[in-house]
Amino acid sequence: PSPVLPALGVTYLFARNDNIPCLSRYGRNGAASISVSKHTLSELSGKLAVITQDGWRGKTWAKIQVNGHNALLLAYTDTQQRVELAELLASDDDLYAIVCEKVLTALKAQSKQGANPSLVKILCLRTLDQGTKGIEFEKEIDSTILIANLNRMLELVRQAPSFARLKKDEKVVPLSPYRIANLLEYQYRMDGGKTKIHSEHFETCLELLIGDVQAASAKLLPMALQRVTPLLLGNSNSDYKKIISLLYILRGEIMETTAFTIGRYLSVADWLHRVYCEQVRDGSMPSQLIGSSYLAQALTNPQRGFANMSLRLSPYLSWAKTRGARHAGGIVATLDKLATEITQSGGFGTKTTDQERADILLGFHFRKPAASADKSEVCEKDSQAATAVAVVSAD
Repeated sequence: PSPVLPALGVTYLFARNDNIPCLSRYGRNGAASISVSKHTLSELSGKLAVITQDGWRGKTWAKIQVNGHNALLLAYTDTQQRVELAELLASDDDLYAIVCEKVLTALKAQSKQGANPSLVKILCLRTLDQGTKGIEFEKEIDSTILIANLNRMLELVRQAPSFARLKKDEKVVPLSPYRIANLLEYQYRMDGGKTKIHSEHFETCLELLIGDVQAASAKLLPMALQRVTPLLLGNSNSDYKKIISLLYILRGEIMETTAFTIGRYLSVADWLHRVYCEQVRDGSMPSQLIGSSYLAQALTNPQRGFANMSLRLSPYLSWAKTRGARHAGGIVATLDKLATEITQSGGFGTKTTDQERADILLGFHFRKPAASADKSEVCEKDSQAATAVAVVSAD
């Protein structure tokens, strides 16, 4: 049989090609290499034709790219349930949250109390070279595991705060394993640009939905930090929302650790510097605010980063406490509170782990809503928004 499969084209089903001598390693090739009945071969071809039909795209199959090669992802249940499983695993659409909710509802209905859970089967076929297609990986999981992991991600996103560069009322979004893998295929730069690099993490990213979430996150976090940290240190680009969502999902939530508080301190220091420039320097802003300029150093050695920053920060603190506007004093009070929290929780270390670096970045980009207990505790990166909040706080 030679079915025409999506993404792969004409695909011949055979064990070993008798025209390729290197495949005769066991002394047999072609039809003699593995015995298979015509009925079995016909049945296999028929099942492929059914689950790859056009009307089931997004449900049982999806076209993807695996390290630059065309690939076909198959995902289906043993109950023949037509759920958007392929779309759940391989979506690169901004409406992914809707897909998640639809799949979750369908799987829950299938797994009602007393019913046997569905077995979700996943198979990835890939073009290896011009004339060869092969199996990239195959997995089988209990639908209850998928439901639990999907529930976890959606709940995590619902609880997410807003972040500094997101537009008003925007929050982080759920990401499919395929989109996460795609983000990890780029090395981002401080100027907002990015470069495509050799990377192949789709199978590990799948574990975020179908396997051990903590183990997969621990494996992916170092790679993610290497890829995206320059972007979070510098300018924004159109991927910012997805990048901050990626870091938040891999970290598992906002962890209000010492590292997170360090990131918030740097962000509030930026805010103080901005207000100073607006009032004293007639709005003339430097290329980099004070907290941002020491963020990279704090990521690797918080103690040294803060020691160096304290010398530059001192004049702005003095101005805020003496000649600054009323809201500038509120910013200083926030800095003092954060400094106390850092000291009480152990102070500044000289080295950081991957989790701590992630927390510093999340803390730096975190925006605490003005409706919280203390209105002075607002971290804004946008200049106009920061000034507006400061005026509200002063009132």
